[in-house]
Amino acid sequence: MQIKVLNAEINAECNANANASFIDSIPGIGPYSALGIASEIGDIERFRSVENLWSYAGLIPKTHQSGSKEWKGHIIKGNVFLKYLLIEVVQIHILKCPYSPVTFAYQRVKARTGSKKARIAAARHLLRIIYCLLKDQRNYRP
Repeated sequence: MQIKVLNAEINAECNANANASFIDSIPGIGPYSALGIASEIGDIERFRSVENLWSYAGLIPKTHQSGSKEWKGHIIKGNVFLKYLLIEVVQIHILKCPYSPVTFAYQRVKARTGSKKARIAAARHLLRIIYCLLKDQRNYRP
């Protein structure tokens, strides 16, 4: 009984939060995950571009430079909770939506490098969609 009450409260809170409701419109993202992602991102206007949001979430590789040479390393630490939520949500999205751009990005990278790097690439693609939704203040349309 308490679980139903708490789920109803989470759904009500998600519907009351505009950013969370936009994120919740993406298949594979539930109200709890939408609230977590929206609260970790905060005001979308503080990010000048989607690349800044990727960096904040820790979904880009470290860059090492010496003179004119450049090496890409492992992904940066970033916001660990946001990164965790995005990777978990991507796995559900891939199962629910086999014909979405996120799934195609996942499959393309998985064929080259494996599933771990593909999840990061798909999470980056999903975060680009979330960035656009929050910037335009609209729901997801496949």
